[in-house]
Amino acid sequence: MKKTRIYLIITLITVISAFIIYKVFFLGKSFDIRENVHQTETIPTVYPDYSDCTIPFNIAPLNFMINETGEKFYVEISSEKEKKISVFSGNIVNIPARQWHALLSKNAGKKLYTTVYAKERDGKVYKYKPIENYISSDKIDEYLVYRRIPPIYIMWNNMGIYQRQLSSFDETPVITNNVLDKGCINCHSFCNRKPEKMLFHMRAGHGTGMMLFNKDKAYRVNTKTAFNGHVAYRSWHPDGNIIAFSSNAVLQFFHAIGENRDVLDKSSDLVIYNVETNTITSCPAVSDVDRMETFPEWSHDGKYLYFCSAPQPEDMQFGFVYAGAYKTLKYNLMRIAYDAVNNTWGKMETVITSSATGMSITQPKPSPDGRFLMFNMSSYGNFAVYNTTSDLYILDLKTGKYMKPDINSNRSDSYHSWSSNSRWVVFSSKRDDGIHTRLYFSRIDTNGNASKPFVLPQKDPDFYLTDLLVYNVPEFVSDKITVNQDILAGASKNVEDEIQAQLDSDIEVKETGTEGTEQMWKPGAK
Repeated sequence: MKKTRIYLIITLITVISAFIIYKVFFLGKSFDIRENVHQTETIPTVYPDYSDCTIPFNIAPLNFMINETGEKFYVEISSEKEKKISVFSGNIVNIPARQWHALLSKNAGKKLYTTVYAKERDGKVYKYKPIENYISSDKIDEYLVYRRIPPIYIMWNNMGIYQRQLSSFDETPVITNNVLDKGCINCHSFCNRKPEKMLFHMRAGHGTGMMLFNKDKAYRVNTKTAFNGHVAYRSWHPDGNIIAFSSNAVLQFFHAIGENRDVLDKSSDLVIYNVETNTITSCPAVSDVDRMETFPEWSHDGKYLYFCSAPQPEDMQFGFVYAGAYKTLKYNLMRIAYDAVNNTWGKMETVITSSATGMSITQPKPSPDGRFLMFNMSSYGNFAVYNTTSDLYILDLKTGKYMKPDINSNRSDSYHSWSSNSRWVVFSSKRDDGIHTRLYFSRIDTNGNASKPFVLPQKDPDFYLTDLLVYNVPEFVSDKITVNQDILAGASKNVEDEIQAQLDSDIEVKETGTEGTEQMWKPGAK
């Protein structure tokens, strides 16, 4: 009998508590929008700026803050079909995910309207003009992989590579450097935007090397040979067996005014690594001692290797920096034919010259459908993320003409990546505060026209106002990476079983030098 009485008391307390919570947190926020409503002639100011954008139908809810006066707010999200979404809230608007996805999936190809009502303390209700967005029927890849790292270079020992499901807010680590003795991990890459074949590089910690995940096996590769130093920028050939790399000797220096640091290559060449044969090869055209070649990227069909090339300065030490000559260093966009089956090189072609643009061209990325190529142009050098003049451009590979899409800002817009269907790009931008790189998306139509960019949605709309880490190297991936972090970490630490890459026997090293100087190796046929 006593137990029954206790259960009844607990049940009564639960019901009363639930009713109080309902009254305070739901009914307390609601208000009548049928009477005493005043129409404004403007759309509300919201953060992030999710207005006049084109969004994929499978994107996570675009939660936002309302930066308008008001004691309470009511938000109505609607389109032509499906039930509208109604949210009573403070100035933070969290959209129910299930209703959001139902609304977007039923209205792909149509407009999305977000109407905000604000109730002031005097009881008046103001209705703002609807915020309009367009729901694209073009799907965005399910996952995005990026590195998170502090913006201050001396704190690089706290970083990780993460994957984010774009249809939700789920973020999980691929690998973090707290399991690698705080070493640097960078330059992650995937073959054909699929998680089955991936790589990333390691520096310090357990030593320098490349981590390769291929055919359910994770292992280390030492890519340094008598011909090249450790490799850096990378691009998987569509056949999944060949990876193009640059080998760069880097010079970092600092400024007292403006961007506090800068990066240049003292020297760089291109090599190709064959995964199956474990061999490094190259050719004189892409490893010329008189030029610096970098940022290799395969064409969609693997028949061409795009890259950037600049003349090798005679003095690439600090005197070159102090004299300000580094600002004269500008790269051309090049490509060379390649036969992956026979490992033979074809004709070298100049695509765009820095003399024609007056700018330095870097980071070329062909679209998967073979129609476009996105690249960076900045006033000098090859490290766009540190250059406020860096902007994105699109080259039409069909016509040979390039244009500057309306997605750039007055700050650095840099590293970019295409979605699998060639309709979306993601890029890093410092447009918000000049310090932190955030990730922005834009839809590219079949004519190369770009929609207004929108930032990667977060569950908490004020996330970017307090987050102190930066995003870099965003790469679309079609599915979730399932390899366990412990497996990658174990293989990364296993230095004893590291595989040493072998130099192609057809290459003869004619000149040698100390790694880190401006002198590089020149190949020649035996």
